Amino acid sequence: MDQQKAIQLQLAQKEHLRITFEWAQNAFLRKFSPNSKPIAFETHEGWFIKKINDPNCRFYIASLDNDKIGTCRLDFSEDFGKAEISYLLDPRFHGKGLGFLMIELLVLEAITEANNRAKPLTLIAKVHQDNIPSLKIFEKAKFEKTSPENTEYVEFKRNINI
Repeated sequence: MDQQKAIQLQLAQKEHLRITFEWAQNAFLRKFSPNSKPIAFETHEGWFIKKINDPNCRFYIASLDNDKIGTCRLDFSEDFGKAEISYLLDPRFHGKGLGFLMIELLVLEAITEANNRAKPLTLIAKVHQDNIPSLKIFEKAKFEKTSPENTEYVEFKRNINI
């Protein structure tokens, strides 16, 4: 079976608060985050509620079969001309090509958004320089590296023209 078809994206809901907190607490995942320190549940809850209610954010939970495997997000600028794209994959699912498939599905969501608004869109991704698998994923997903070498976060972009 084609895994891309098997991966489902659904908009995050309040019921996903706990699992997203568990992922946010994972030490391996935190080391690539701009804030690598542990997060209090109350802090995560406030952030999560704000994100799922933000009209400029599309926050998805990715599932494969019956397993929740991670999150992916589009954070749009006020004019919807740019969106920061990010994702998190549960470490139990690393090394299976699922991160790339999640990004491809998220790009399709971004294309739909651009078409619905009849407006071009630039996707921006910021990846920690030591997160080699994610760097490779964005390159494979046809994102162009735009930041100078030797920066802590490597920036990528991909233009969606309608």
